[in-house]
Amino acid sequence: MLARHLDNYWASRERSVNKHDLAEQVDSGHAGPVSYRNAEPLDWARFTSPSQLDWLLQRFSRYDFGSEAAWSLSCFFIARKARRQGVMTELIKFAAGWGRDHDTLVEGYPIDTGVDGATCNVFPGVLSVFVDVGIIEIGRLGKDRTIVTNGPGRA
Repeated sequence: MLARHLDNYWASRERSVNKHDLAEQVDSGHAGPVSYRNAEPLDWARFTSPSQLDWLLQRFSRYDFGSEAAWSLSCFFIARKARRQGVMTELIKFAAGWGRDHDTLVEGYPIDTGVDGATCNVFPGVLSVFVDVGIIEIGRLGKDRTIVTNGPGRA
């Protein structure tokens, strides 16, 4: 599904370089799910094998991310004008459905915003949105960072 991914050091690169790389992926059809309204992109999600996410593997090295069989729904971008309109929900439903159709485990690592002191940086998604569509929490990477999955026969 994703032929290439952003450089593993995206956080240290110029924003314009990252933006160019992502635009190139979108143009080639390899960026992950993107939602549109009236031909205008509203949101995007990184949906790939965990092996493509070195930053995730390094940051949470104590967690066994398992085999190549699982796919990670690891981050989201929602356009400001589309926030709080359910577009993240639709991306999660898409990924869960894709996992079901391809007999593939789908994981996410969303923020539990109900935890005292939780980060307000919710690019990995929000736990309650995953739970609302039937994705289950199976563990924690940190106090406010969860691990969720569609699990066998789920979502």
